[in-house]
Amino acid sequence: MCRPLVPPFRESGAHGLRSCEVHLQGPRTSCWRSWLAKFPTRSKRIDVIARITFPLIFALFNIAYWSAYLFVEEEKM
Repeated sequence: MCRPLVPPFRESGAHGLRSCEVHLQGPRTSCWRSWLAKFPTRSKRIDVIARITFPLIFALFNIAYWSAYLFVEEEKM
């Protein structure tokens, strides 16, 4: 019986995987991208993003505006 020239690689990498298996996993997807992948069309993705960002920007603008307005009003008095 003939023995192989190179013995099998048995050492584990950082996550318990062999070094050649690390590259086979594929790129990691972020939570944001996996959530956006649920929407089938680009227009639906844009609509969902707009439904979240516009109210947030409006709220931040109102907080900044009214805090500046009220602060300036108190200085004038």
